[in-house]
Amino acid sequence: MRTDSVLSILKFIILPKKAWTDADKEYSDTALADAKGDNRALNMLSLFSGIASLAAFIANLHFTENRGDSGMETALKIAVITFVQFFAAYFAAAYATGKLIGKEAGKARCDMYAAVLCTATVLLYIAGMFVPSGVLPYIAMLSLYVVYIAWSGARHFLKVTENAQGRFIPLISFVALLLPAIIAILLKLLMRLV
Repeated sequence: MRTDSVLSILKFIILPKKAWTDADKEYSDTALADAKGDNRALNMLSLFSGIASLAAFIANLHFTENRGDSGMETALKIAVITFVQFFAAYFAAAYATGKLIGKEAGKARCDMYAAVLCTATVLLYIAGMFVPSGVLPYIAMLSLYVVYIAWSGARHFLKVTENAQGRFIPLISFVALLLPAIIAILLKLLMRLV
């Protein structure tokens, strides 16, 4: 199941229009998809969030030891924050999608849509951790690609009308891209890491 999740998310990132169209065919009967209790959306997100948390732990363990901090405690806090920020963004995106589009699309579609967007954001986060600081602005520009994935999914998978896309896409893009950063800042303040 996890291999299928990895290949699925790569397909959503490389060929979003085709991936959303294929997902639409698979989810054509929303009652069947809701009854089935499909967990692929959470599998994708949990796998990549776990990888991001592990990477954050290793990176912060190394850097905090160089600064003279108690490296293990700080690295664990950062790993927890990394994991929580993306799951909180997923639940917020799924809730917002369900409230705005849920009646027409169905719960399974809304959950899948939110998980794909948040997983793409996690992959951008992971890419940002391993690139030189001079390349970081270009990785930040890639976040606009998440907006394209959101638009393509809203159009081909959720069947959002053009009138509704004007308010739906900016809200969902904000939740998927900026909410994890806001949550991370708040948690760092609460844990006194800033």
